[in-house]
Amino acid sequence: MLLLKRLRRTQRGMTLVEVVIALGIFALALGGVLAALLQSRRLTEGSIAQNTALIIVQGYLEQMKKMEIKDLLGSAYASSPTDTNGKPSFYTAASYKIPTIRGPDTTTSTTASIADSLTVVPLAQGSSAPPTLSSITPGTTPTGAVDNLRNFDMAKDYTATQMSTSDTTATGTTVATQTWTAVWPGATSYPPYTNTDGTTNPNVSSTVGATDLKLNLWIWVKDLTASTPNATYVYGITIIYTYQYRDGARTRYVMGSIRNIRSLVPTL
Repeated sequence: MLLLKRLRRTQRGMTLVEVVIALGIFALALGGVLAALLQSRRLTEGSIAQNTALIIVQGYLEQMKKMEIKDLLGSAYASSPTDTNGKPSFYTAASYKIPTIRGPDTTTSTTASIADSLTVVPLAQGSSAPPTLSSITPGTTPTGAVDNLRNFDMAKDYTATQMSTSDTTATGTTVATQTWTAVWPGATSYPPYTNTDGTTNPNVSSTVGATDLKLNLWIWVKDLTASTPNATYVYGITIIYTYQYRDGARTRYVMGSIRNIRSLVPTL
């Protein structure tokens, strides 16, 4: 009889209090794991946005380094394309467009590229430099800068029929969209909506996909050529860029800048 009582005691199940305590410990552990996974996802998405923005800006910079120097300097807008010494004229009266491209036009069967002109703020020789990053409020255009707002589809809607189709024209159910003025309220100028979204120029759309990477570029070109006779003409290119992405329910702005030098050997 004593042996039977001991056997029943050892086979006794957990009490309700023990079950509740065990579930509480499991919930705490599971909550920590879920928080770590969510944080990892946020960091990954932030890294993807950062790398994408930097690659895009570098792509524009490479085009500026390789385009005709007269196009980079806005010589066509000056009263004369060259000065008396044959040096390409540097247009400093106002901002001007440079002929950059975005990529191949996949909406047609041709291999033509899509024009994506950027606006440049010139800096004449001896003029002030572009603003420092520490003096800029994220998402707000500083004095003297000209906005180049662009959106890039990082999460293609599954109903889209081709990669060049924007979220706003995909067939079927599309992701949420907003206007540029609502997405980037701190800008001073917005893309000109002169075409049908996603048709002849997928880069210009009146609405922006909620999952798009939003990018704003401010570009300056400065004449660094020495005032004394020199063997080369030197020009500095500065791009300050701000990209916007969604971090959960929050909108985040991140700024960066890249600089480079473009030179030209004069014809003697």
